[in-house]
Amino acid sequence: MASGERYAGLLISFVTLPVVSRLLTPAEIGVSVVGLAITTLILSVREFATTSFIIQHRDLQPTHVHASFTFLLLVSVLISSVLTLLSGSIAEFYGEPRLAPYLCIGAVSISVEVVGAMVAALLRRNMAFGTLAIINISGAAVGASVTLALASLGFSYMSFAWATLASTITIAIMSLFFWRDWSIFRLSLHAWGGMAEFGGYNGLNVMLYRIYEALPSMALGRVLSFEHLALYTRAITLCQLPDRAVLRGLDSILLPAFSIEVRNGRSLVGAYVRSIEIITAIQWPALVTLAILADPLVRLILGAQWEGSVPLVRIMAIASMFSFSAELNYPVLMAMGAMRDIFKRSLIAWPISALVIVCAAMFGVMAAASAWLVTLPFQAYVSIWFVQRHVDISWKQLARAVIISGIVTLFSAVGPLLAVVLSGSGQISYLASFVAAALSAVGWIVGLKLTGHTMFSELEKILVHILLLPSTRGRTPDEAVGRKA
Repeated sequence: MASGERYAGLLISFVTLPVVSRLLTPAEIGVSVVGLAITTLILSVREFATTSFIIQHRDLQPTHVHASFTFLLLVSVLISSVLTLLSGSIAEFYGEPRLAPYLCIGAVSISVEVVGAMVAALLRRNMAFGTLAIINISGAAVGASVTLALASLGFSYMSFAWATLASTITIAIMSLFFWRDWSIFRLSLHAWGGMAEFGGYNGLNVMLYRIYEALPSMALGRVLSFEHLALYTRAITLCQLPDRAVLRGLDSILLPAFSIEVRNGRSLVGAYVRSIEIITAIQWPALVTLAILADPLVRLILGAQWEGSVPLVRIMAIASMFSFSAELNYPVLMAMGAMRDIFKRSLIAWPISALVIVCAAMFGVMAAASAWLVTLPFQAYVSIWFVQRHVDISWKQLARAVIISGIVTLFSAVGPLLAVVLSGSGQISYLASFVAAALSAVGWIVGLKLTGHTMFSELEKILVHILLLPSTRGRTPDEAVGRKA
């Protein structure tokens, strides 16, 4: 169900992104991006009232639930009030009066979100991921529908604000429908001590990441323009598509798997290196193909008015190749019980990265995108260094794991490169782009086969399971594909 929820969300994004990008201008979308960044930044304070306390508590009592709800509600109302009061001043700071109503609607959403957050935590604790997926998909579908409807009716940037509120209300209603024990919403602070301690540690960790996410957008909106900011964030969205399609949510699977290995006294070296091999074999070819075909993909997905994001996509896609270990490092450190090192990693990586991007933004949007070529390798180095403190992995082992994937990536890049070179101008048609993408897939498979990559055997097993050939039933995947011992 977790995969179903992820792909449903991805499908909704694929439908919404091209339409909204054509209905609204970059400047209009830029207003909503700044509003979202400000809301994200101020919401980081709420991580101190985290619902993760409910999920991880070994002996959860009603008093713990009541204290968590009370603490979360108080902090949310406080944040909403502050955001509403400061909305006018923030809009004045940016020289954009349209920000004020956006932030006010966002403040209401923050308070309403408490209901869904509480129920979501309890559902996760009870492993009711199917119910949680239904709730979240419903909220995403309503949000997307409202965005498209209001954007087409001329609500401009406010389409996103109203859509967020509609999505939040939908999630709250669905949560109340599926969780009939409404006594969880009782006000009490009897057991707030342990929760505050947990929230303080976890809150700092998450807050650092939220600051890293929000500050560059806020800086670009202030120093440059909302239009440049929109180009920057749309480039990020496109570069995240490969991860969202394949890798997003991988940590929720790897954490329990790594934890079992640790509890059984086994080393994580083999699992970590193998995971790196598979991730880079998928992620790197996709990102390189995206960088090469950035021009037709931007025109196809976003529209002609977003062509300014093409060079940004190319830079960010190449830089994103350094994020190959991002989905692995947290679950490894968590499985090893290295909470302090997780915090240290965040304290080093996120603030410095945010500062570099913000400083680069002073020199333009291209400089901000180019800063990724510095920040993402830096984040990877810091994260892997902390992993090496607990898992005996050498840089030589990591190099061997990624070199073969690098060769596979070169094979997958041949087709798209030929298409661009033969076009002469560098701008290729949609049909040629489709052919180039198909050639990239063929080159990828050929590269996997010729290099004997681990991913090729995984593809064989997946193919056997999908086809469900009668002759393979009752046989192991290796036997089904005719592999000898």
